[in-house]
Amino acid sequence: MNKYKFLLTTVLAVFAVLIASNDTQARARIPVGDMEALNKSADLPDTEEFMIDEGQYADVGTLYSVFTVAFVPLWVTQEPKLVMYNEKDGKYLELPDAEMDKILKDNKLEKDKLLSLGFFVRFGGKLIALALLALIIYGMIPSKKKKENIAPQHI
Repeated sequence: MNKYKFLLTTVLAVFAVLIASNDTQARARIPVGDMEALNKSADLPDTEEFMIDEGQYADVGTLYSVFTVAFVPLWVTQEPKLVMYNEKDGKYLELPDAEMDKILKDNKLEKDKLLSLGFFVRFGGKLIALALLALIIYGMIPSKKKKENIAPQHI
């Protein structure tokens, strides 16, 4: 086995052991499961209409849920929806669709653009998982070593 395949197989084996291990006292665990994400999508004007507390104003945010492995999103489990979001304290408020549509229309914001998720959230995790799977399969394929015929030397 050439040294690159050996190194790749060793690294992947160590990674698999780290994921499968249940020993939580020795080290931190790799997070796996659904993760809720809340991002600021659009900045609303700091007017009295959008004031939450003194000096704090609400903006439009996108709330969605993704299944992650080690913080890498593999797939979206809950499609994004628009909420009113205060970035300073991380709190959000869900509004009825009619009210949210009115706010978006008054501020000339496009709902479809605000609801779109980035390439990495939609496809990046799948590409990384596919690349890891390809590396594992490549590491399991036996190598074909060239055999050199060395003639015996007579002294």
